[in-house]
Amino acid sequence: MGCAGADAAGAAHSYSQPASQPAGRFPELWDEPFVAAPAETGSWRDYWLAVDERDGRLVRIGAVVEQPDDWLIAIANGYGLALAPESAARFYARPGITHRPVSRTRRLPAPNLVCPDG
Repeated sequence: MGCAGADAAGAAHSYSQPASQPAGRFPELWDEPFVAAPAETGSWRDYWLAVDERDGRLVRIGAVVEQPDDWLIAIANGYGLALAPESAARFYARPGITHRPVSRTRRLPAPNLVCPDG
């Protein structure tokens, strides 16, 4: 099982490493679409998109959501991936969602990649 789905425009994408394996290094995810909070959230949104760790590359946004349940639904439906703290695996465990460790980033010491299960 890996991370697969389609972005908001319907373009298929796939992050195909097995769910039991770590997600890999964060730079390997730069071209994947991400589910994001609205732009009005400013630095909070930038923090969870790890904007300052992408060497100037723009983030591909697959969906913009305001509520945690909408965030999980967008991920489960394949609109994008997300970074979250390790604790999210306990508090936001849902069918269709996989939480996998991803390499440490400068600002996120132990992030998980949240992606569609399948």
